[in-house]
Amino acid sequence: MSKPNTVKLPKLDFKKFSGELLLWPEFWDSFDSAIHSNLSLSPVDKMNYLKAKLDGEGAEVKSGLVLTNVNYEEAIRLLQERYGQNEIIINAHYTSLMDLPTSSNQTASLRSSYDVIEKHLRFLEALEEDVNSKMLVSLILTKLPKDVFIHLTDQKPDGQEWTVKLLREKLHRYITYRENAERQSCIKSDSVYSDSNKSHMSCLFKERTHPSGF
Repeated sequence: MSKPNTVKLPKLDFKKFSGELLLWPEFWDSFDSAIHSNLSLSPVDKMNYLKAKLDGEGAEVKSGLVLTNVNYEEAIRLLQERYGQNEIIINAHYTSLMDLPTSSNQTASLRSSYDVIEKHLRFLEALEEDVNSKMLVSLILTKLPKDVFIHLTDQKPDGQEWTVKLLREKLHRYITYRENAERQSCIKSDSVYSDSNKSHMSCLFKERTHPSGF
């Protein structure tokens, strides 16, 4: 008896999608590459994979759809309709930027805010959104503490207007400089402590080997 043909099913290493709009593009690109565009899989196989990778609100979209070839296409249509529209995703990125709290003057806080801003700007650029607008310049500046804004303004050439590109470059350079300076300061502090500790231990050793009065 001949053995039936078997298909080696792919392993999915990416996270489940639970309905967070900003995570949809990453999820869909991963699912599309591994499953949706995989010609060796039937629609029912793809539906099984889809069910396994949806959670929470994302899973509710395809609720009520039984496991059939036709319903796989319907499930994809419903998901794309709710989460896959670029305009909705773009607006979500702008909203997240507006909701970002103003950073404190701590270097770690500045780095965290910068990384979040950069993440949203890169996503917007990937969606072919023009991020070089004065509105975005003003929005980013509102997320910086006053002292940092003053410092960046002092470093900007006279007469040159802020652009998003210039602001990203200056802010990145400023934060990196502060991080390097703080690391260097920690190294020096550790070195001073180590030398002081060695000196202290040396004194103790001398006291023990040469007691006072001898």
